[in-house]
Amino acid sequence: MRRYLSKKRILIIFSFLVALASFVACKKDKLTEPSSNERSVLEEVCNTSDKIVERIRNFDYRLKQMKQGICRDDYGVNIDSALWDIESLFNASFAFPDRVYIEKKKQELSFKLKVSDSRNVMMKDVSELYDDIIVSVRNAYRNDGIVIDKSLMSIVLNKGKIISGELEVKLLLFTGRVLQNNVGMKSESSGPFQEGDCWYFGEYGGSCDDPDIVYDAAKALEDMINFNYGSDAYRDAGNNRCIYVGMKNISLAGNEYWNAELDDYYIYYKVNCPDSLLYIDYKELNKYYYNMVDVIFDIVPNDSKYSSVMSQNPNFVEVSIDGMFSMDGKNTIHNHNTDIIYGSKHVIKKSQLSLHVDLLEY
Repeated sequence: MRRYLSKKRILIIFSFLVALASFVACKKDKLTEPSSNERSVLEEVCNTSDKIVERIRNFDYRLKQMKQGICRDDYGVNIDSALWDIESLFNASFAFPDRVYIEKKKQELSFKLKVSDSRNVMMKDVSELYDDIIVSVRNAYRNDGIVIDKSLMSIVLNKGKIISGELEVKLLLFTGRVLQNNVGMKSESSGPFQEGDCWYFGEYGGSCDDPDIVYDAAKALEDMINFNYGSDAYRDAGNNRCIYVGMKNISLAGNEYWNAELDDYYIYYKVNCPDSLLYIDYKELNKYYYNMVDVIFDIVPNDSKYSSVMSQNPNFVEVSIDGMFSMDGKNTIHNHNTDIIYGSKHVIKKSQLSLHVDLLEY
């Protein structure tokens, strides 16, 4: 079974023998093998980041100009480009994906966007959609049920169908409660779960010896994976910060990938199973933990069904796992519904995109 290092970093320091010195730091993509030419990789990544920042700033500038009546708003833009611009500007301004979340909420919102044809939309309608998204997301975020240490992790936009000249825009909103004072954790060679760890598969069914604990195996796996492999813990990064673009949410029911070596699905998925298999001890937790790591970092990124819709160098951001019970005809299904969020990560200077605030304070 493959093991992964959490939190790889490549720190490149350029020192010039002139009076002016400059320092740049870029983190290596977790899903990409280290390059033999780190300098060229760094320059390529940073140049790409500069272009992305320029595009986000230009979109923001156009929105402001239209609101001031300076420029026309009746020109057409590509639908895919418009949705990319909206998602990227919003996340760069109001999202904090690099924080560690110990409680998460997923909400689905839907919007309508007038379209000129199957490929284009008017810029004025794009501007109105962006304003509508800010208002609706703010309300959903405010009422997500989290009271303390709340934060907005990200939004993901997806295209729906075009009906009667309107495109359905589906928005996934991820918010949560932030872990404070993250000090890190070491995983044992056999896995992070230790003897005594035993949880009901899901539905907040508690531990094996205390069903009243509002927790379960799905959330234990989610928290452990995000803690060890998710985005860097939020911290003072000096003059730099990260932005994520090209966000994608991959939803899995659990029966997509079969592990022939273990004669079981990679993700917890049971059909008509006895009650004894609904309680997952530490050995099984470690098995599903490493299975999920394989799914996140190896299987999904190399699955042609998903790789074609993800960014060229996707970074794992967060995973959300919910233990669910359902019926399929006469069959009982117990499974872990899994949402994996990927995005293209870029390190930029804070001064390049100055607006970065909590949406409730905007």
